[in-house]
Amino acid sequence: MNTTSLWKTTTAAALAATLLACNDGSDNPLPAGATIDVSPISKSFDIVEDRDEEGNCIFDVNNTIDQYVTIAVRSQQGSPIGQADLAISLDFGANSFSGLPVMELYDDMNGNGVVDGTEERVSDANDPLFRTHTEEYTGERVVILRLNLSCAYRGSLNVMSDGFAGTGNYEVRAGS
Repeated sequence: MNTTSLWKTTTAAALAATLLACNDGSDNPLPAGATIDVSPISKSFDIVEDRDEEGNCIFDVNNTIDQYVTIAVRSQQGSPIGQADLAISLDFGANSFSGLPVMELYDDMNGNGVVDGTEERVSDANDPLFRTHTEEYTGERVVILRLNLSCAYRGSLNVMSDGFAGTGNYEVRAGS
């Protein structure tokens, strides 16, 4: 098999897997023209990196900030869609990235707006893709995104539902 054929086969398999993940066969399909909005859609944080003698960034697990993220699913007319199934992933979460987990996702189970401990973390190395749904009347779901502020990076929070997708982009920028 030549490189082009291998690339086409791999690309086709990846596309099929993505489409299957986006359409989970829910009993409550989204209507045509629905949208998934992630707010904030983008956010940047400016930091000063601490570096070791070799110039490598020093990663501190306790240097974090929590960002509240609202996911809204709406019809083409802008009406909220309640109980919409959601699948949420992170670019740099422990369950999707083998390096340092600079992004962590938390499900605020008791609705108090605060991360209460690791039992609310849904992006640990052993966790599957986080699946949840929007609230019945508001069509929204709030999650807490914990971002590490030790080193510069750019990552995304990705939301999928029944073939529709939304993304929030988050960046930690190193200044001089």
